[in-house]
Amino acid sequence: MSRVQKASGRAAGVTSLGIAFTSNVTAASLLVACPFGFSDTTFTIGVVDDNLNGPGTDYTESSERVWNATSRSVASIYYFPNSGAGACTVTCNASATVDLGMVVIEYSAMATVGPVDVTDANGANNTGSTPTTADLITLNANDVLVASLTHDGGPAPTLTVEAGWTLVDEEEDATSGTPWSVAEKFLTATATDQHTWTVGDSVDSTMAFTAFKEAAGAADQEPSLVGGKLVFNSVVLRHLVH
Repeated sequence: MSRVQKASGRAAGVTSLGIAFTSNVTAASLLVACPFGFSDTTFTIGVVDDNLNGPGTDYTESSERVWNATSRSVASIYYFPNSGAGACTVTCNASATVDLGMVVIEYSAMATVGPVDVTDANGANNTGSTPTTADLITLNANDVLVASLTHDGGPAPTLTVEAGWTLVDEEEDATSGTPWSVAEKFLTATATDQHTWTVGDSVDSTMAFTAFKEAAGAADQEPSLVGGKLVFNSVVLRHLVH
């Protein structure tokens, strides 16, 4: 269970945004998309899909939070398990012209069917400088927690993730589009967990939060010798023959 790669981007005044992974996606990977949006008018983030697994093969939403019904700030988490292999561009779509941003992540050795362990389906809102997600009580021993945040503050307050978590991707500048922060935490035992960001200003934050589970038996796998190389989960750990 590991993060293979990630990519991100944003655009102002658009109805869709496509983000391409830098490298080809590996077969059976879990693809996670964290779209963000902001507008002064009502909108929704609708279909998320990609060109690899086929337009119309939609990603599933696991968590989403809307700041309010008029001046909207939206944070979401979508996922697609058991991906095909190849070049992949993930696209999110909005129901109106808005500022969009998105982080896309590839994880290996994740469950290929029903990869969500638990999720905060309705996300969370917070006003202040220490926005905190709801608690998740995991059921699976080996999970990766993914927490995402956007806010309506400006121009560029710092965003710091909690100790024990890893920053996946961040955009602090709020003057040129939607800001965001995405953090992850790998678990090796069941836990009750939440994530708190430290923001350099008091802002209105919107958060999404999901725990994804490892493939059955993946934690028990051991490295093997392939052509004189020590290989684990398709990754060369050490060249044993020179």
